[in-house]
Amino acid sequence: MVYTLYLFSAGLGFIHMQIGATTQIRKNKN
Repeated sequence: MVYTLYLFSAGLGFIHMQIGATTQIRKNKN
């Protein structure tokens, strides 16, 4: 159970970083 929870949180963190990177690129383009 703890292992799956760790993987889930890690996946969410990765997605969050990806979204942050794309928003940063959009801000730089503007």
